[in-house]
Amino acid sequence: MNDQKTKELQALEAMQDLINGLPDDRRMNVLTYIEDFRDILKEGGNDAFLSLTLVACEFSATNAELEKQEAADAEIVAG
Repeated sequence: MNDQKTKELQALEAMQDLINGLPDDRRMNVLTYIEDFRDILKEGGNDAFLSLTLVACEFSATNAELEKQEAADAEIVAG
C-alpha cells in the first residue's frame, strides 16, 4: 500500500491542524461556519456549490494580488 498522501489530503490535514490550533472561541466559530456551509451545499445543490466556488476563486484571486503586491514592495525595499 502506498503511504504517500495526495496534495489534497495534505492540504486538508494542514487546514484541520490550523483550525485545531485556534483558541477555543475561534475554533467554535469556524466549526459553526463549516456546518452552515455544509447545510447550504446540501440544500442548494449545484447552485450553492457554484456560488461557493465563485467565492473561493475571488478569495484566491485577491490573495494572489496581495502576494504579488507584497513581492513588488519587497523588491522596492531591497533595491
